[in-house]
Amino acid sequence: MYSRHCRHNSSGGRRNPARSVAIVTLVAATVCSVGIAGIAPARAASAPVLRISLYNGPQEWTGWRSYLDTKGNRECRVRVAAPASTKVRRVARVNGRGHFAWPQNYLPAGRYRLQVTCPNTRSAAVSFYSPRNRMNDARTMFSDYTQGVLGV
Repeated sequence: MYSRHCRHNSSGGRRNPARSVAIVTLVAATVCSVGIAGIAPARAASAPVLRISLYNGPQEWTGWRSYLDTKGNRECRVRVAAPASTKVRRVARVNGRGHFAWPQNYLPAGRYRLQVTCPNTRSAAVSFYSPRNRMNDARTMFSDYTQGVLGV
């Protein structure tokens, strides 16, 4: 019985056309999705990176430090949403990568939301809070850690 069953399967036996069509469709879909997934990242520009960290320098320069990397994108800008009383440049052109300090003593109390925008992509919007204290430092670090996904 066992040898007859194995011989039946190895000699072709009955074929199930529906199963064959399903297998061919599955293989074709897998090949296409892998091929498309492999091509898509090469065409799409990488999203710029924006990180916020705490900066502890001399007392007058204690504040926050932002790190940005445009990932080779051109024509990028840093957008700053700040309290109305703040005299900061709200949009600045950037290219490349680097650090920028935000000194605490020059910024009024409030929330500062930063984002790098490029023609086809943008970074997450990350916030830092002024003045520096335990609560605002925790809020700033939470925003950086979650990359602003919760709107904080």
